[in-house]
Amino acid sequence: MDTLSMIHQSLKNETRVEVHRWICHILPSLQISVLCLTYGVKFVTRIYMNN
Repeated sequence: MDTLSMIHQSLKNETRVEVHRWICHILPSLQISVLCLTYGVKFVTRIYMNN
């Protein structure tokens, strides 16, 4: 029982570290995607306004 809870605790810590690393890794590309999306929407809107 004690070993099981220890394993569970280490798993939780590992997961937290992994999630943190994943977030740090994904956030910059996410910001780039949002920027591209914003520019794309502006571009499309401009084209529609011209037509």
